[in-house]
Amino acid sequence: MSKFYKAALGAYLAAGIVISASAWSAPNHNDSEAYGPAPKGQVKSYNFENKNEDSDKDKNLKGKSVQALADARLASLWFAEAYDIPPRVTEEMFIAGYTYADAVVALSLMNQGASLNEALELRRVHRWDEVAKALNIDPETLPKPVRELLSGQRVNRDKEYVHFMPDVRPGLRSAAKLPSFSPVLPDSVCIVRHRMSGEEVRNVREALENTNNLTVEMLNKPAGRTLKVADWIIAGTLAKYKPFSVTTFLEVRVGEVVEWSDVASMFSVDPQIFVDGPLAPIYASMIRGENYATIPTLMRSSYPDSLDRRWEFDSLDGAELQALGWLMSLYYKETDMERELLNETGLTFIDQALSLAAARMAFVDVEDVVKMAARNLEWSQIFAHYNIDLTGQDVVWQAALGRDQGRRAEREAFIEQMRQREKAARRAGKS
Repeated sequence: MSKFYKAALGAYLAAGIVISASAWSAPNHNDSEAYGPAPKGQVKSYNFENKNEDSDKDKNLKGKSVQALADARLASLWFAEAYDIPPRVTEEMFIAGYTYADAVVALSLMNQGASLNEALELRRVHRWDEVAKALNIDPETLPKPVRELLSGQRVNRDKEYVHFMPDVRPGLRSAAKLPSFSPVLPDSVCIVRHRMSGEEVRNVREALENTNNLTVEMLNKPAGRTLKVADWIIAGTLAKYKPFSVTTFLEVRVGEVVEWSDVASMFSVDPQIFVDGPLAPIYASMIRGENYATIPTLMRSSYPDSLDRRWEFDSLDGAELQALGWLMSLYYKETDMERELLNETGLTFIDQALSLAAARMAFVDVEDVVKMAARNLEWSQIFAHYNIDLTGQDVVWQAALGRDQGRRAEREAFIEQMRQREKAARRAGKS
């Protein structure tokens, strides 16, 4: 696989409790094997219907689609893996109106050292080639597929304002990982001392079971005498690195009279941990202004019902499709033989992505899955055939479910069209 993919998966190593902002390693975007074309004879292409007529494409992009939202969330996993960033980053971009092409270019500029927040703000009123120059990044230093997207994207002033806190950088997802916690927290002593109700105990334990997949709402739930769930996570993290119990840290914090930065200083912990490192999003959830910024390392608690059809994979073509297809190939560690096979089948882009996903989860050859997909079986049937456990794979499942529903609608529309033709033929015969 490419150096780009391997670099993006590099683990972030923290030295002690203080996290250094310069410790992350980013994908090598100048690697010709990363985003650029493959060597001659190994070019990875995506053979789909070419929508050349503007009228057909405009018609296809009208309206909203549940499948578009599912596809956008699936693509967010590919971006997240490539740059080691949380999936929420691109999810928020798509919901705000930024396209797949926007995400490819924006993250490429971010990888060159630019501020993602600044790039997205400039994009609202400028073309991408103008944004690159404003950020003092030479467009010629970007990979070829990215360069091909720069001038072709029109300005869209309808994009919503999106601002991340902290600003996103490659490696953020690894840098924000929290340690595991004891399943008995809060223990009986904590429950009595902090006068915790049964619901408050459940709040803390639910959060501590999955500290790297939290929402702002969860962090701000009550968790004992004037405490919130976020207080427990901060206290537990500090206790991992200092010879003091969770209760000791919480006793100082109770009443919210003493700020966490001051609590950390009392125990010889560098307060920098609250602005750079795994506790940054936890602390930000407690102090951020209302509707001020998106905390990229925390889950989104809800999603819209649908997105515009331009985020449906089947609505893509040209350079945008090629760039997104390359990310898909990297994510699933696709081989050249698999790409050749998928190109020959004529499957749509979403069916290709689901074929790769199912093959990886079932540990079978892609060819076996493709044969089933080519027989027009529904994806729910294919997943059931391989006994694939979709626990924690809700993004893949929603994409598959949307595809199945779309196929049913297509079949029903075709059957109804045939019925209408038969009726018309019978009426013509009688006359």
